[in-house]
Amino acid sequence: MKLDGLTQKQVDERDAAKRQEEANREARKYLSETDWYITRNMETGAEVPGEILKKRAEARAAVKE
Repeated sequence: MKLDGLTQKQVDERDAAKRQEEANREARKYLSETDWYITRNMETGAEVPGEILKKRAEARAAVKE
């Protein structure tokens, strides 16, 4: 099946790429919003809450180029 000159596979790949781009944006936004925890830790030694570290690790893993 062709849509707008694209095969269904191409449409599916395009849609998957768009979903990944959105996931990347959300993950990078979260990382940006929580960078201050890391900066504070580096400057003062204050602990970063475990839940923040866990979610930051998940966000980094979610980013795909």
